[in-house]
Amino acid sequence: MLLYQDAEIGRHGIYIKSTDTRIPLSADVLRALSRQMVLFSLVTATFWGRVLTFRRAPYKIGFYPNKPKPWYKLWNVTKWMGLHYSNNFSDCDVLFYFEDTTHAELNEELVNQSNKKVLNGYCIDIGKEKVQSVFEEVFGYALGVDPLTFEGDVVEKSDENAKHDGRIITCPITTRKNGYVYQRFVENCYDGKMVEDIRVPIVGDEIPFVYLKRRCISERFANENSSCEMIETGEALSQGEVDQLIRFSKGMGLDFGGLDVLRDRNCGKIFVVDVNKTDMGPPVPLTLKKKIEACSRLGHAFVNMLQRMTA
Repeated sequence: MLLYQDAEIGRHGIYIKSTDTRIPLSADVLRALSRQMVLFSLVTATFWGRVLTFRRAPYKIGFYPNKPKPWYKLWNVTKWMGLHYSNNFSDCDVLFYFEDTTHAELNEELVNQSNKKVLNGYCIDIGKEKVQSVFEEVFGYALGVDPLTFEGDVVEKSDENAKHDGRIITCPITTRKNGYVYQRFVENCYDGKMVEDIRVPIVGDEIPFVYLKRRCISERFANENSSCEMIETGEALSQGEVDQLIRFSKGMGLDFGGLDVLRDRNCGKIFVVDVNKTDMGPPVPLTLKKKIEACSRLGHAFVNMLQRMTA
């Protein structure tokens, strides 16, 4: 059964064609799907309300090579503001490079479009190796370690994005696994039972707010969260850290997306462990009221960014 152009549901779960991802059906997945359908309906209604009352944001966006689908944050944000999607690049105010992949080749023709701004045009490598390199350059301290010489606990994980296959190992080890990175173990457990991630939305030079995402310590590297809280940026990050995160995003070529940030409870420092250029959202555990607020605040920040870019 077709759920959307790029997704279908069957006996074995939900299949996302573009990323070749299969999500097994479960009670939790079905509950999450029903929540997202409610948000989808509200965003769609808001979009058409703006269209019918002539309150659409006055910008046209072209997407290459793919348009975002309803499970992506970008779809919710742009549709909430009533932004125009255009298939004609010459008719666009801005272009958006949107490809759900870890590594890609730089599209010179796209990023050099005359008289066009290209969002995320240079964000072509979000692998963990790249993240570690840019992070150390900006923050001045390292996330990655040499597992052949380092002594102590280390996180071993795939260089590819969104694998959620991290595991804690004790180093030194004798051989490295191909396609994997080795990072210092960041202790982000805050109450002895739950770990806490800081999801940082990036909109140009702005971090409008952050999410605190929590799950059981036994599910430290999983993608499912037990709870999610939306708080003001200054409640989780200092101004110095905000400035560094913006510089880091620029180093990654990220104009719009999200960062996964961990704060080590032992040393107090923050570490960027993932870059998401096509992140989903708002997060499923967030209340509907907060999801609507997130769409609105991100949407206005996005339109303000477009206004600055096209001025």
